[in-house]
Amino acid sequence: MNQPKIFPNPATSDVNISSINPIKKLSVYSLQGELLFQKKYNQTDINLDIQNFADGIYILELQDKTRSFKQKLIVRN
Repeated sequence: MNQPKIFPNPATSDVNISSINPIKKLSVYSLQGELLFQKKYNQTDINLDIQNFADGIYILELQDKTRSFKQKLIVRN
């Protein structure tokens, strides 16, 4: 997977995710490792609504057919 683009970061209401390869699964974890959100996709562009997430730092995990990619996401509502 080429490195996906995740923007804006920090984010307030939604996050846009863009990848060359289709994203198969998106997961959001707390820094303590708790799974907070997970959804299956089959698309290259995703808009994730984060309005219900508390202010803080989260880990986004994106998976395509063969690899996974993790990045920190800062939420400021």
